[in-house]
Amino acid sequence: MRLVNWIDRNLWVVPTIMFLLVEVALFIWSKASSKPFLLSSLAPSLRQPVYSSLTGTASALLGFVIAAVAILAAFGPRTPKTASAQALEKQIAAARDRIVALFLVTAVFLLLVLVVATIGIATDTRKVGNPVINLFTMGGSAASLFGLLVSGATVTLAVLERSRANP
Repeated sequence: MRLVNWIDRNLWVVPTIMFLLVEVALFIWSKASSKPFLLSSLAPSLRQPVYSSLTGTASALLGFVIAAVAILAAFGPRTPKTASAQALEKQIAAARDRIVALFLVTAVFLLLVLVVATIGIATDTRKVGNPVINLFTMGGSAASLFGLLVSGATVTLAVLERSRANP
């Protein structure tokens, strides 16, 4: 239960753990397999459009995440009149800070996907794809996906909590 409470207080670890798990799994798969896999197994003519699609998607989502951070940063705590309302406002402000941290970590993984996929467009032109680009593209994509899912859920819960507190 302590671990669950710690993760609840440090939501940024969710995409980080997902990245590490995917990286370890893909590394083990690459060492166990004698053939290229995933993006590395595709011909360059098929791999390049995937990288292009990843750069477009990652850059759009990165813009969304940066906008969400800016919006959340603009909302300061309200000045309530009662002590109980003030305590609730402090809790909501702390939750908002945790959501911003989660968004920022997600932005780092989106940036990783954007940079690695851009490098893949420029350099990954051999018959067999670069396994390092494959690992970081897949790991960053999985971490970004989980970061966006968790941050979306936490923003939804924060909005619902705010609505419940101030009908």
